Amino acid sequence: RKAQLPMKVFHQEICSPTAVNVAKFAKFLSVSDQNLIVSKTTCLQIYSLHQNLLKEEDDKQRKVRLDLVSEFKLFGNIISMEVINIDPDLPDWLVVSFSEAKVSVLKWNPDEHDIEVISLHIFEDEEYKNGTVQLPVKPKLVIDPHSICGAMIIYSKHMALIPFRRHKKIEINRIYSDEEMQ
Repeated sequence: RKAQLPMKVFHQEICSPTAVNVAKFAKFLSVSDQNLIVSKTTCLQIYSLHQNLLKEEDDKQRKVRLDLVSEFKLFGNIISMEVINIDPDLPDWLVVSFSEAKVSVLKWNPDEHDIEVISLHIFEDEEYKNGTVQLPVKPKLVIDPHSICGAMIIYSKHMALIPFRRHKKIEINRIYSDEEMQ
């Protein structure tokens, strides 16, 4: 009788990804700085933008320098990425969707000089898959203009709504009656 050895499955990238999937401008590191956030399959890069005005023969030229602040290897292929602003006094957050049906909300932690996961949402249950083995269409992530919530179509049949935490209360100016709504 042969001894059964546990099978180990692993994934190792031989080369770092080079093709850019998504790029967004955001005030991610601080409210005063403009950043370029780049996703390359499993890699997330954060660049800081520095603008220099050069005077050459009465013409002002603007040159922008990109500095790589940090790079992160993520566990999954990034499909889409959106920027949300929860509070104008705070830096922006990132909403990142991965292949299959995963969404993560990220923010910058200046004390740790690292990204921090605010929330992680996984919609890979069999009840959503409904027998689907491969995704016919990649999950599409959409954020409303006021950064109140996000929506993602998963497995071509379901919509997942993700509410975002607000630091300030949203004031409702008027409450409508049932008669006014009809």
